[in-house]
Amino acid sequence: MEDIDTISRYYKIVFGYVFSLCGNRELTEDIVQDTFVKAILHEKCFRGDCKMESWLCQIAKNIYYSYLRKKKGQEPAERECAEHDFVHKLEEKDTAKAVLKVLHELPEPYREVFYLHVFGEVALVEIAELFGKSPSWAGVTYYRAKQKISDNLNAE
Repeated sequence: MEDIDTISRYYKIVFGYVFSLCGNRELTEDIVQDTFVKAILHEKCFRGDCKMESWLCQIAKNIYYSYLRKKKGQEPAERECAEHDFVHKLEEKDTAKAVLKVLHELPEPYREVFYLHVFGEVALVEIAELFGKSPSWAGVTYYRAKQKISDNLNAE
């Protein structure tokens, strides 16, 4: 691997990515730790065809999916389906006005991160770059925006 500053940067990127997948801080920490152990053990497998952070995120995703299969809990398809249902709910005419009202009332940066990711289809890593923040910041901000929107919709 590389020097500690570079590894620290990769850690933040992988952490943000995994947190955006599972939304659980403890599980994210475990998966990220396993990711770096696996990456160190299989460093020679990295061919350089992609960025190091992409390779690490792929390892992390595979570890997360393996965890879900072993747990026999929520499968990745269910998680993606839940995300799709959330976006679909935003598209329904009955809830569109309520969602727009909630979005309008969201404080920054939640509103902008949510708009960019959902409506602009901008990746969280790219959003982080736009704001000059870490990918984990973008993942957490998006997750919190989603929670705030859901909470406000359920309260009405």
